[in-house]
Amino acid sequence: MQFTPSFVLGSLAAIFAIPLSIGLAQSPDPLTMEEAIAAAEERSPRVRVARAARDAAASYSTMGTQTRVRNPVVALRAMIGVPDAPAATYSALVGVPFDVSQRRNVWRREALLLYDRADADLAAAENDARAEARLSFVSVWVAQERVVVQENRADVTRGIVARVRAQLEAQSSTAYELALAERELAEAEVDVLDARIELEGARGVLRQALDLDPIDGPLVADPASPAPSDELTLEASVALALDQRREPDALRFLADRYRASERRLRAEVADLLLVGLEVEAQGNRSTQSTVGASVGFNVPVVFTNRGERRVALATADATEIEGDVVERTIAREAATAFRLLGWHVQELEAIEDHALPAAERAVELTEARLSAGAVDLFQVLSNRRDLFTLRAHRLDVLRSAWLARIALDRSVGSIWEGAP
Repeated sequence: MQFTPSFVLGSLAAIFAIPLSIGLAQSPDPLTMEEAIAAAEERSPRVRVARAARDAAASYSTMGTQTRVRNPVVALRAMIGVPDAPAATYSALVGVPFDVSQRRNVWRREALLLYDRADADLAAAENDARAEARLSFVSVWVAQERVVVQENRADVTRGIVARVRAQLEAQSSTAYELALAERELAEAEVDVLDARIELEGARGVLRQALDLDPIDGPLVADPASPAPSDELTLEASVALALDQRREPDALRFLADRYRASERRLRAEVADLLLVGLEVEAQGNRSTQSTVGASVGFNVPVVFTNRGERRVALATADATEIEGDVVERTIAREAATAFRLLGWHVQELEAIEDHALPAAERAVELTEARLSAGAVDLFQVLSNRRDLFTLRAHRLDVLRSAWLARIALDRSVGSIWEGAP
């Protein structure tokens, strides 16, 4: 039996015609990578949490909208006359506190930094969600292709078993050759089950990444090549990573927020200024009354929150250092991903351009030699096993190339032109 392109296409059509084999009946329309990315940016759990955190950070701006004038203060005082009861005095105070420490402005600055940091965290979450969606998408697609390859191998092996049985009945083959063919078929069927298990696991990851319903079994469309545009160089990758990744910005905003917190704590040492109107009366026979104004202010002689301020400044310095470390880590990630992608693409080209055609020719020649009686069935089965192993290895290499491509795009903070 020769391994021809028409036979492969017929086998693939037969496989896709059986929904139960790979569970494609629930999703008739293949999911594209663009749709997966859009769904992740909209419904990914990590993006939704980051978006809610940004909305919560926006509420801190209310702290900066407080008026300078606070709620009025009312104080009543009664002094009992001792030992003379008529000496009792009574007073009333109505005061209005004023904020003279400018804490409102500091709160506004701190609130803006909180929002900026949450916005940077949201951008980083969206970048991670895109990468997670693409990774799970590629994993499902590779698992689908692996099912096709293993189903095709099992179908071809069934044909060989049927042929050997017919030859055995015609006494032109041996029971040993039939046993070899049946063993190969059993191994192929086990590999089909392993491929289906891998596919279901990959679909579970995709459902989680896109927040899909538990019963969804999405079929994904073929992605484009993982190779980036020739315009993308190693230097450009590093430059894009340093320019577009938001994690360092988030840490710098956090460091600035801690410094703003220190300024707020320092401003809060000065208490509110209380300006009041006071009336005092004495309840003896000749009643005396006085009316006047008063001012009360807490003199910040002792800075009672020096510990909190020191912690805020130290934390700001540590966070800024962490931001520098993360920035350098991002640059190294971009460079490593770019180099790995180049090697994986070369390996994929070597398999597709040289190894696979050579393996297919070897199978065809072995089939021809088997028909001529120059080799035994064992050699045919061995060459066919090598061919399908190479096809499965190609899927592993293709997945590795996509992993490197996704890592590169994640490291630069966006999907480079030419990516699906």
